[in-house]
Amino acid sequence: MKSLLTAIFICVSLVANAQIETFQNLVFENDTFNIFMVKYSNTVIPMFDIVENKLKIKHQEFINKYKNERVFLINAGVNNPSGEPKGYYSKNGKQIKQVDLGSGTANFYLKPNGALLFLDSNVVICESSEITKYKNVKLGIQSGAMLILNNIINQNFNINSPNKQIRCGVGVYLKGNEQYMVFSISKNPITFYKLAQLYQEKYKSENALLLESSGCAMYFPRLQNNFNDVIGNYFLLKF
Repeated sequence: MKSLLTAIFICVSLVANAQIETFQNLVFENDTFNIFMVKYSNTVIPMFDIVENKLKIKHQEFINKYKNERVFLINAGVNNPSGEPKGYYSKNGKQIKQVDLGSGTANFYLKPNGALLFLDSNVVICESSEITKYKNVKLGIQSGAMLILNNIINQNFNINSPNKQIRCGVGVYLKGNEQYMVFSISKNPITFYKLAQLYQEKYKSENALLLESSGCAMYFPRLQNNFNDVIGNYFLLKF
């Protein structure tokens, strides 16, 4: 299957040793995405944080307080009904919640699920049972499902599924000798398979993780996004 790939609005930024590339309206296989790529290193990793939206402020009001700053925001995994992160959660080098290896019907439990972990000088996307192998996690959160695991698209995904939602995810992209985190959000409803396909075909990601479906949003300067529901927690990067 040959991909159609175009991009409108490209911004390259070199700030505080963080090489940032943003793409608005990137078209892949007739679906449109917003993309935020950041080259990561031991100086960039500490610039990431997880911000909890405990007051359940709607998205547009939440991002309004950052309007004069250069920031990136996207869903940080799945929340439980009280708004807390569901499953494993670590921040500032301390584990706050344990790994959840249980079963259920929600997207969080669509196996294999996984986590995004920030280590001292590396970023890891791994299956949930592998989380406890990493002892130096500075920041991390469990989500579901794995889009790609060991170069294979999640076998529970159906390429012809009628289940289409606005979806967001993260994967790692090796660009030459440089490693980037690639955050994406679809601008139109897509299947799980299509999001996985983006990471496999465009970014050659060995592992990629779903961050959220339906209730997801991304923010970076000049990005057009009309989403205005409540997001429980955000990944935050100030650049």
